[in-house]
Amino acid sequence: VVFADANLCLCNRRKKMEGLPDATAFATRLKNTLIQYHSIEDDKWRVAKKTKDVTIWRKPSEEFNGYLFKAQGVIEDSVNSVIDHIRPGPCRLDWDSLMTSMDILEHFEENCCVMRYTTAGQLWNIISPREFVDFSYTVGYEEGLLSCGLSVDWNEKRPEFIRGYNHPCGWFCVPLKDS
Repeated sequence: VVFADANLCLCNRRKKMEGLPDATAFATRLKNTLIQYHSIEDDKWRVAKKTKDVTIWRKPSEEFNGYLFKAQGVIEDSVNSVIDHIRPGPCRLDWDSLMTSMDILEHFEENCCVMRYTTAGQLWNIISPREFVDFSYTVGYEEGLLSCGLSVDWNEKRPEFIRGYNHPCGWFCVPLKDS
C-alpha cells in the first residue's frame, strides 16, 4: 500500500459547516482539491527528506506564505486496515499519541462526517492544547481509498483549548501494482 499525506492547501479561508446545505457537493470539492494537488508533476516538488522507507517532498504554496508537503511510503497491510487507522474512529486513538479525544459531531452519510478532536499541550503547555473541528470524507480512489479532511467553522468552542485549523489534507492509500 502506498500512502501520501497530501497536506496541501487550496485556500486559506475557513469553510462554514454548520447549516451546510449540501455535504455531498462539499465532499466532492474537497476530494477534487486533493486529487488536483496529488496530480502536480513530480518536477514541481523538491525532496525535503528521504529515509529508507519514506520520502517527503515540499513546494512553495501559491495560496499562503509557506510550503505544501507530500509524503510517500509503503505499508504492508490491506488498504482498509491502513485507512481505518487514519479516518475518524477508535483505531486512530490507538496510535496517535498527541490526540487526546475524538468525537463525531455530525454524520452525513457513510464515510462523511464532522469530527472534533483534541491534542495535548506540548513543552509544558507552552504550546496550548488544541481543538480541531474537521469535515472528514473517505472515498474510493483508483483501486484504494482517499481519506481527506478540512477544518470548518463550528460555533461550540471549549475555553480550555485553542481552535486549530487544517487546510485541505488527506491520505491516498492504493495497492502497489505488483501486489
